[in-house]
Amino acid sequence: MKDAWKLRTAALAGIVVPAVALGQVPDVVDALDAGGRAMGLGGAIYQTGADTVSTALNPAGLGFVNRPTVGFAGRTLPTTRTTVTGEVSDLRLSTAQEGGDYKLTHLGYSAPTRGSKSAFGIAYTVVGWMNDTQAGQNLDNGVQSYFDHAKVKTDFLTLGYGQSNGSQSLSWGFQLIVALQNIDAFQRIVFSDSNIPPQEAESHDKGTGVGGAFGLMFAPPSQSHMTIGLTVRSPIEVQRGGPGVDLYPTIPGRAALGIALLQDGYRDGRDSMLYGGQIEYYYGGKGSSRVNRKDHFAGGIGFEYLYMMGDATIPVRAGFRFVEAGGDDFTSSQGFTYGVGYRPLNADWGIDVSFAKQNKGGTATSVSFSYRLPN
Repeated sequence: MKDAWKLRTAALAGIVVPAVALGQVPDVVDALDAGGRAMGLGGAIYQTGADTVSTALNPAGLGFVNRPTVGFAGRTLPTTRTTVTGEVSDLRLSTAQEGGDYKLTHLGYSAPTRGSKSAFGIAYTVVGWMNDTQAGQNLDNGVQSYFDHAKVKTDFLTLGYGQSNGSQSLSWGFQLIVALQNIDAFQRIVFSDSNIPPQEAESHDKGTGVGGAFGLMFAPPSQSHMTIGLTVRSPIEVQRGGPGVDLYPTIPGRAALGIALLQDGYRDGRDSMLYGGQIEYYYGGKGSSRVNRKDHFAGGIGFEYLYMMGDATIPVRAGFRFVEAGGDDFTSSQGFTYGVGYRPLNADWGIDVSFAKQNKGGTATSVSFSYRLPN
């Protein structure tokens, strides 16, 4: 860590400068929806899908991949702006959230192996994010101005393998994860008394860690239109190259369970409906006073109506996603989601656009594309 973040004390004013107070920032530090088709359904089908995202979220889905596939997704990453008042040691916060900048959040490739019902995949996926700016003027106890900016980004590089049985009613898979973590933080306090020098603290922190996950996916014998998927991922300890204070030393593990149900027969058999639900439990994370972590839940529900129009299928989606606060200084993140896609018949590509309303304001937007290559 460079210029490690430290607690500072103003000797003359008697003010303890906290690492940060994040009481109103919606929490997606370890549970960001990376975007794509599933985002429009509240993330409800990540555990039951069979695409490039499976490499990152449930490698068992790779057991159902039968063609080489390339996929990517991008989305706007939320930005929060917080107005602070009161004492620096006990800030009062008012937070607004914006859509943020559009970034690449997933890039993956999956392909079946020769001679077996199995496939491998490689992927880059953004799984955690925070970007908060706090500012205030004329605070109590002689503070003229207060500015604090904190950004946390967690990326996964994953290598996965999945294999299904002969009837393709059951698949299992595992993945190797290399986690890349980036934390940038800056704080500056200026006092009304010109005899007290401004206080600054800064951190530019990078780290890596290694973890793994195991997943299952199956269709119950009496429910061929139903798919159940589950995954367990280990917590990941982050290693850094230099001394200093660990702001986010352990990325939480993740246990997830998802169910999807496909119903045919709409509009004289031309259309179908997909229903999905997913619950996630994040456990074993370790943070600090700056980015504190505790066990918490997340999940989503949604549906997708597959409308046949001419020579294309138009998927229309809606859902709801929530993320419970994963730290005492955060708040929950939740909102309704919706989206639409385009799938030409007898074509190898598809495109999806998804949106997610954010509970502190703004709307997140995602665009994704997939292409199936010849075997």
